[in-house]
Amino acid sequence: MTWYEFDNGKSAGHEGTEGGVIIFDEEHPAGARITLESQTRTARFAITCGVYGTLVHTRFFENEVDAHREYELMKDRLARIAAISYPDEESAYVRAIDDFMDQFP
Repeated sequence: MTWYEFDNGKSAGHEGTEGGVIIFDEEHPAGARITLESQTRTARFAITCGVYGTLVHTRFFENEVDAHREYELMKDRLARIAAISYPDEESAYVRAIDDFMDQFP
């Protein structure tokens, strides 16, 4: 399954959760979302991501190249986490989140 624009792309250009302007905002059908903002209150760029109901994580970047690269890298891992059946596979789910947080602090 692939990612698609959240709300048909209507959020782009609007203020995001970190007070910046949303550049990219995508959702995965398994239940994940990732947003890239520029000019946030904290840093030049922020990535906020999550798996609905269980995970929210934000990272900050001063470099646009790094922010775009990490945004793309994070999408695959988020999709894999969202595809795990929680709470049926709780231990696998927790391990996947721990691994994600280690890779993307």
